[in-house]
This record gives sequence, C-alpha cells and structure tokens, in this order.
Amino acid sequence: MVKPVGVSTQFSRVSGIVHSAIVPNVIKPDANRESGYRSTNAYYDKDGGKLAKAIKNPMDYDLIFVLAIPLGAYIGYILFDKRRKIKVVEMKKSTAEKKEIMDH
Repeated sequence: MVKPVGVSTQFSRVSGIVHSAIVPNVIKPDANRESGYRSTNAYYDKDGGKLAKAIKNPMDYDLIFVLAIPLGAYIGYILFDKRRKIKVVEMKKSTAEKKEIMDH
C-alpha cells in the first residue's frame, strides 16, 4: 500500500532548511543516533532526530511532490489565462463582425 504524502511535514522540512541556512549549527551530525543527527531545536530533534536528518538530506519524492504543487498551479493559471485571453479576442472579433454586418 502507498503511504500518503505528509504535506505538513514537508513544510516543516522547508522551514528547517531555511532555519539551518540562517543558523548553521542548529543541526549537527551525531554518530550515536540511528538518524545520524541531533538538533538544538526540540521539534527537529523529536523521534530520534528523523526530521533533522530529513532537513540535512532534503531531496526525496515527497519534497519534490510538494514543491511541484505550487508550480503546477502556476502553470495551470498561465494556460487557463492564455485560453481566456484567446476566447476574449475571439469574442471581440465575433462582436465586431456582427456589428459590421448590422451597420451595412
């Protein structure tokens, strides 16, 4: 069975990536832990540092999927906007043609 994507966890990972870029020592390697990482931030450190590990090694299917959500929405917006503009132009042409026929 396929496990659902934990979107809220992915947002936590992205914020952790930004946080660790600002405060580089918030996550440190720890060979004594199964995850291999320890954090001074309790949220990153919970569950034996699993989130800390995910922050240090962020690229996986779940994160790419979550990043693709707004990208896909933007592409959809652009495509829909172009179609809408084409329809508006076609409607203007049609209206102008009808008006021209009526004027004659």
